Amino acid sequence: MVWKLQISAILDAYSMINHIDGSIPQPREFLIFEADVQIVNPAFLTWKKRDKAFLALLYSTLSSLVIDMVVGKSTSQEVWNTFEERFTFTARANVLNLKLELQSIKKGGNESINSFLQRIKTIRDKLSAVGMHSDHEELLHVILKGLPKEYAPFTSTIRTRDGVLPLEKLSVLLQTEEQSLNETSDSLSNSALAMFVSQKKLSNGKNPTTKLADMASASNLQHTQNTKTLLIDSGASDHITALANNLSPKDIPTARLLYKGLSKSGVYPIQSSLLLNSAVNKRACVAHSVS
Repeated sequence: MVWKLQISAILDAYSMINHIDGSIPQPREFLIFEADVQIVNPAFLTWKKRDKAFLALLYSTLSSLVIDMVVGKSTSQEVWNTFEERFTFTARANVLNLKLELQSIKKGGNESINSFLQRIKTIRDKLSAVGMHSDHEELLHVILKGLPKEYAPFTSTIRTRDGVLPLEKLSVLLQTEEQSLNETSDSLSNSALAMFVSQKKLSNGKNPTTKLADMASASNLQHTQNTKTLLIDSGASDHITALANNLSPKDIPTARLLYKGLSKSGVYPIQSSLLLNSAVNKRACVAHSVS
């Protein structure tokens, strides 16, 4: 189809398209006068010269495999008709597949709007080449149906629009919508990155006691003998450990060990006598400092 379009444009530019479509018939080779006198027809010579030039142009654009299809053809019109019949028949056999492909076409995730519309145009051109022309409203429906869900608001707006929207204008609107969606996506990505960096800085601060306490609570509930879990100390420091036996909360005034090992549901069973002794010692220390 692309080849036919290119050759037709060249022939039309040089006013040679009528040479192969049958508009200008081939002149008689000889002119016969009275007494059976024949002379070569000058019009035929002119026509033959143009025909050979056109044949040379055709052969220069064909591969050897395609040229084999027209062996034995003597005029450019015969060659042209052979190609047209052969490839039109092949294309017609694929009309059903082309229609199904057009109705089921979808825009890819990373595909641009231009690429998506170009794929639709390519299928439409193939159908047009075999005489199957697509209606404007049908193409509009195909384009809108093939858009992903991110374009749902745009699709609803176009479908409820009054009047006929040219495909060229739809293409411009789609490119604008694509740019807007990309900018929104970039903005959300930057916001998520900034939030992550802020949380990272917070976790690296000097006093992340709240976060570590949450970690300790979750770790204590999920701890098993076969699972190595990070555990927090009693609160006397911000250090964490992977071994429950390393947890050893102490009374600060007396430096006496209060409890050792994993806590039960986040609470250490500290004896009241220990607390009483700690309070007495603390009062004694205060009275000594006053005196």
